[in-house]
Amino acid sequence: MFFRDQRHLAHPIFQHVTHLDIVWDDEKQWNLDALPQLECLTHLSLDIRFSPRPAKLIKAIASLSPASLRVLVLWIMSFHEFCDGHVHLADIKAVCEGEVDPRAVIAYSGKIRADSGMHPEYAIMRSYEDMLYDWSGEQALGNDLWSLAEEKIEARRRLKEKEAPPRDPFAAQVVESPPLPQALFSAVEPVC
Repeated sequence: MFFRDQRHLAHPIFQHVTHLDIVWDDEKQWNLDALPQLECLTHLSLDIRFSPRPAKLIKAIASLSPASLRVLVLWIMSFHEFCDGHVHLADIKAVCEGEVDPRAVIAYSGKIRADSGMHPEYAIMRSYEDMLYDWSGEQALGNDLWSLAEEKIEARRRLKEKEAPPRDPFAAQVVESPPLPQALFSAVEPVC
């Protein structure tokens, strides 16, 4: 859609976008410097065709993202990255558990068998047909990529909330008051 020198988010077409899916073939293809200015952007999906460290990439994208961003999906292209012992598996698990950014999830196009030493639980699985439906807008609401990502993020948030130690309602809370102006004290006569 864009010539190589026009692949930047400062293009006027992106100014009011809420949901954006970027297919990214190489590290230099997209200039994301204008990402913070996309104030309407709530959902961002990156279909990465090169092999970066997932946690490092998500941290970089999240740091550039506008405050409005609620969902960040990173597509992993190789099923090998979900295998025990793969260099990216720890990153993928950290993303899945919300340790990298609470808005981030991993997606994978294809099927991964749990009995094969792989970890499908770390990703949202989408078949090629699912992806076509997502793009066509014919997918039933609630079964599209964005809804599944939102559900995963919300489930993770509820789990972390449940695991958090309960707050003691009787614990003393220290509230610091601003200091009183010295003028108040100088006008008072000492009582002896």
